Amino acid sequence: MKRLYHAVLGGAMLRGASRLIATADQERQELLNGGIPDRKIVVRRNGIDVPAEFPPQAAFVTNGTLPIM
Repeated sequence: MKRLYHAVLGGAMLRGASRLIATADQERQELLNGGIPDRKIVVRRNGIDVPAEFPPQAAFVTNGTLPIM
């Protein structure tokens, strides 16, 4: 179904876009493989920032406050 969509509508829409946002390098590569020029692709990852150090286990229970990271 996805391939049919891209063949009929999506491909033209992607080619006509001034910029495309990929959420991973794999998605970027799929866009490149689909003929989208590299200059149109911006990688903007989803996710969270992982702290360098986590609070001690059960910190909330011990002192009654949520640690701010």
